[in-house]
Amino acid sequence: MSKCKEDHLKKLTKLGYYYGMAFQIRDDILDLTGDSKKTGKPEGNDIKEGVITLPLILALQKSKDFKENVRNIFSSGNMSKEDIRRITDQVKVLGGIADACGWVERYLEKIRDLMDFLPNRQAKKIMDETIRQSIRF
Repeated sequence: MSKCKEDHLKKLTKLGYYYGMAFQIRDDILDLTGDSKKTGKPEGNDIKEGVITLPLILALQKSKDFKENVRNIFSSGNMSKEDIRRITDQVKVLGGIADACGWVERYLEKIRDLMDFLPNRQAKKIMDETIRQSIRF
């Protein structure tokens, strides 16, 4: 609709994808680390709902014992607040949060690289600032 060049359209499409991924991973991290008063949902809510997020996946890859423990908790059908707390704590200890932050940073780097083709105008500056503000920790 904007009649922009095909190459620009592809870059903007990738930029949107990378932004969406970075934003979602950041949200997943905040679910495990954020203040529930600020996030609007209880800590560990994704775990409680059985949602497998990147920080959890990255932690599961690091420990067979943790993986088995999580499998047992999820399959029990009766997840307690203490179970959620133990899983959340282990994700942090095993580096799931730190590793997921690394994924966010890689996506942000890809975004920065893609934005290089845009002309240095106010719209580019606004887009850059919006991305930074919405994904910062």
